[in-house]
Amino acid sequence: MKICIWIFRTASHTFYLQKESHICRRIAFFAFLVMLMLLLLIFFIFPRLAVSVHHSNATDLAALLSFKSLVRDPDGLLHRSWNSNNTSFCTWFGVSCSPRRQRVVALQLEGLSLHGTISPHLGNLSFMNRLDLSNNSLRGPIPHSLGQLPRLASLALGHNQLSGRIPSAVFNMSSLTYISFIKNNLSGPLLTDTVDNITIPHVQYLSIESNQLRGSIPSDFLLRCKDLQYLSLSTNQFRGSIPEELTRLQQLRVLYLDGNSLTGSIPTSIGNLTYLTKLDLSSNHLSGVIPPVLGGLTNLQWLTLGSNYLTGGIPTSLLNASMMGLMDLSDNNLTGTVPTEIGKSLPHLTFLGFGTNELSGGLEFITSLSHCKGLQRLHISYNELEGAIPNSIGNLSGSLYEFDACGNRITGEIPTTLGNLSGLLELCFDSNQLTGNIPITIFNLEGLQVLELGQNNLSGSIPDEIGRLSRLGELALDYNALSGAIPDSIGNVSALQFLWLDNNKLSSSIPDSIWSLSNLVGMYLSQNTLEGSISPEVGNLVGINQLDLSVNRLFGDIPDTFGQLQILGILNVSNNSFQGPIPESFSKLTGIQYLDLSLNEFSGPIPEFLADLRQLVGMNLSFNKFEGQVPTGGIFSNVSSRSLMGNMNLCGSQELGLSPCSKSRSNRVHKLKIILPTIAASIIIFFSCLAILLATKLICLTEYGSTGRVSRRGDVYSYGILLLETFTGKKPTDSMFSGESNLRKWVFDAYNARLSDAVDANLLGDESSDGRDTLDDCLSSVIELALECSKDSPKERITMKEVVSRMQKIQTDNFTDHTALLSFKSHIQDPNGILDKSWNSNTSFCSWIGVSCSSR
Repeated sequence: MKICIWIFRTASHTFYLQKESHICRRIAFFAFLVMLMLLLLIFFIFPRLAVSVHHSNATDLAALLSFKSLVRDPDGLLHRSWNSNNTSFCTWFGVSCSPRRQRVVALQLEGLSLHGTISPHLGNLSFMNRLDLSNNSLRGPIPHSLGQLPRLASLALGHNQLSGRIPSAVFNMSSLTYISFIKNNLSGPLLTDTVDNITIPHVQYLSIESNQLRGSIPSDFLLRCKDLQYLSLSTNQFRGSIPEELTRLQQLRVLYLDGNSLTGSIPTSIGNLTYLTKLDLSSNHLSGVIPPVLGGLTNLQWLTLGSNYLTGGIPTSLLNASMMGLMDLSDNNLTGTVPTEIGKSLPHLTFLGFGTNELSGGLEFITSLSHCKGLQRLHISYNELEGAIPNSIGNLSGSLYEFDACGNRITGEIPTTLGNLSGLLELCFDSNQLTGNIPITIFNLEGLQVLELGQNNLSGSIPDEIGRLSRLGELALDYNALSGAIPDSIGNVSALQFLWLDNNKLSSSIPDSIWSLSNLVGMYLSQNTLEGSISPEVGNLVGINQLDLSVNRLFGDIPDTFGQLQILGILNVSNNSFQGPIPESFSKLTGIQYLDLSLNEFSGPIPEFLADLRQLVGMNLSFNKFEGQVPTGGIFSNVSSRSLMGNMNLCGSQELGLSPCSKSRSNRVHKLKIILPTIAASIIIFFSCLAILLATKLICLTEYGSTGRVSRRGDVYSYGILLLETFTGKKPTDSMFSGESNLRKWVFDAYNARLSDAVDANLLGDESSDGRDTLDDCLSSVIELALECSKDSPKERITMKEVVSRMQKIQTDNFTDHTALLSFKSHIQDPNGILDKSWNSNTSFCSWIGVSCSSR
C-alpha cells in the first residue's frame, strides 16, 4: 500500500512541475506512464503479490470470525478458544499460521460435532494449504470461493451433510493433492464444467464415495490426473461402463467403484495397473467373465467382485496373485468347481467368499485352506457344493471366527474335529442334508455366538452340553428330526436372543429354565409334540418380540403374566388345547401386531379390549368356543370371517357370516350348551349307579318284552325314555298317556309328522329366528336316537356303546358340517354370486345349492 501511495504522490508532484516549463510537462507525462505500467505489472503479472497487497492478517481474522458465526459448537471449543479480544488467532484451537507472516496456513476442525454452514469467507484465507472440516454435521453447499485458494493442497470435507453440486472451481486448483468429500449428500454429475477447465494434475487422493452423484464417470477428466494413486467413487449413482481410460493411470494403487449401477464387462486392460493393491467393483451390474489378467496383478491384496452378474468359472490364474488377502466373489452366477489348491496358492487369505453362486463339486479345497494361517472368515454358502465335510476341517486356522456353509448339498455327519476351531464365533450349516447326531465336541466352542444347523436331517436328542455355550445369541436346530426333551441346561445359555427348535419331534414339557432367558427376542417351538402348560414364569421374557408355540399338545389356561410382555409383537399358540378365557392382562400387550389363538378350546366372550390394541393388524380366533357378540372397531373393523369361524355361539355382523345377536337365540343356544353335555354325562352317571346296584345285589334289573324274557338291553330302553322326558318336558306317568297311548308312541307320531309339536317349547324359538334350522336338525337327531333306544323289541335296540358314539356325534355333526361348508366358501371367489345368495347361515345347509344331505 505504501508503494501505491508513493507512486501517486510522485505522479502528482510531477504534474505540479509541468507548470514551470514545457519540458517538465513532457518529463512528468513520461514519469506518469512509467508509474502506471509499474502498477499494472504488480497487479496482473504478480497476482500473489496483489493478494498480499489486498489481504492481511485482518482479512484472515475476519474470515475466521465469519466461519465461527455460521456454526454451532456444542462442545464450546470455539467459544472458549476463538476470542479476538485476548489472543492472536494463530493460537486459536485448530488454527495454524506461517511463522513469518502470521497468516493462516491450516484450519483443522475435524470431529468437533459442528453444525451449520461453511462460510464463503474462508476463500479469503489465501495462504491456507490445508482445510479439514471432516466428521462434523455441516450442511449446505460447498462454497465456490474455496476454489480460489491458490496454495490449498488438502481439502477434507468428508462425513458431513453437505449438499448440492461440487463446485467446478474445486477441480481447477493446480496445487491440490488430496480431496475427500466422502459421506455427504452431494448430487448431480461429477463435473459441471468442460474438461478443458480442469487443472488438478497433481491430485493423488480423490474420494467422493457415499454421495448421490450420477451420470457417467468422466474419462477425459481422469486422464488429466496422472499422479492419482487412490480413487474412490463408490456408493453413488454412476452409470455406464468402466472407462478404459482408468487403466492408463499407471500410479493407481486403490480403485473403488463399488455400489453404483455400472454395466458392461470388466475391461481386460485393467491388468495394466500393475501397482494396484485394492480393487472393489462389487454391487454393480457388471456381466461377463472374470478377466484372467487379474491374476497378473501380483501386488493385489484385495479383490471384491461380489453382487454382480458375472459368469463362468473362477480363473485358475487368480492363484498367481499370491499376495491376496481378501477375495470376495459372492452373489454372482459363477459355475464350475473351486480350485483345489486355492489355499496353498493364496496363503495370505484372511477372507474367502464365493457364496450365492452356482459352484459345484466337492469340499476338497477345504483341506488346502489349512495353509492360510490367518484365515478369519470363510463364506461358501448357497451353492451346489456336495459331499461330506472332510475331517481336515479341524486343521483350519485358529483365527477362523466365521464359517458359513449353509444352503448347499452337503451330506454325511458333522465331523467331531469341528470342535478344534476354538476361535469360532459363527457356524452355519443350515439347509443342507446332514445326518446323524449333533457332535458333543461342538459344545467345546464356548465362544460361539451363532450356531445354525437347521433344515437338515439331524436326529437324536439335543445334548445337555448345550448349556456350555453361555455366549450363544442364536441357536437354530429347526426342521430336523430331533427327539426327546428340550434339555433343562438351555437355561444356562443366558445370552440367547433367538431360539429356533420348531418342526422337530421334541416331546415332554417345556423346561421351566427356558422362561429365565430374559434376553430372548424370538422363540419358535412350533410343530413338535410338546405338552403340559405354560409356566407363569413366561413373564420373565420381558424382551421377547416373537413367540410361536403352535401345533403342539399344550393345554391349560394362558397365564396372566403374559401381560408383562409389553414388547411382544407376534404371539402364535394355535393348534393346541388351551382353554379358558383370554386373560385380561392381554390388554397390556400394547405392541402386539399379530395374534393367533385358533384351533384351541378358548371360551367366553371375545374381550372388548382387543379392539383397543392399536398395533394389532392380524388376528385369528377361529375354531374355539368363544360366544356372544363380536366387538367392533379397531382390528374388528377389518377382520375376516375366516378369523372367527368355528365359534358357533358368536353373533354380530352378517358381513362376517355371523347371525345378528338376539336374546331368544342366545337363550336357546345356552340351553343346548347345557343340555347336550348333560345328556352325555348322564350316560356315565346312569351306568355308574347301575353298576353299584348290581354289585350290592340290591336289584335285578329286568325288563319284560312280549315273551317275558329278561333283556340285558333294558338299560338302553331306560336311557331312551330319559331322553324323551328331557326334550319333551313330559313324563310317562302324565295323565295324557292312558290306554294304548304312551310317551314313546306320542313322540313317534310327532316325529313322522311335526316334531316341533312334541318338543319342549322352551327349546324352540320363532320359525324365522336365527339358527332355527340348525337347532331343528340337532333336536331331530336326539329324538331319533331316543326312539331307537326305546324300541319295543330288545333285539332292535342299539347297544349302549353305540349310544355314546351317537351322542358325541350329535354334539358336533350338525355344527361341524355347517362350519366346514362356510370355511370352504371363505377360501374361494364366487364371481357369479351363487354361493353368496344360496349359502346363507339363516337356512339349513341341506337346502344350499350343490349340497345333498342324508334323509334322516
